[in-house]
Amino acid sequence: MTRDGFITNPRLGQPGCLITPRRLIEQAEALATPGSGQHYELFHARVVDQLRGWCDALANPDDREALRLAAGQRGYAFDDDSLRAAAESESDLLRELQADML
Repeated sequence: MTRDGFITNPRLGQPGCLITPRRLIEQAEALATPGSGQHYELFHARVVDQLRGWCDALANPDDREALRLAAGQRGYAFDDDSLRAAAESESDLLRELQADML
């Protein structure tokens, strides 16, 4: 992470492309919104999954930690247990929605 709070942008493969962790989280939220409807479980699972993928793509450990901290401040944890819980909530909701449609 740079002194002014920027990290490498994992969405772009070019060296020197920087972004703030906050803006990266906003992008994950924007990508998760379509198709989530009014179901927080779908939205949340998509956001944390996207953030985890981007975090894994970051080579710099300081960048990864900065993204984790910023995500935590916004209520997103993307460790293995949190991802598993989000995926289970998403699956439960999808089963409920499917049952309501039948």
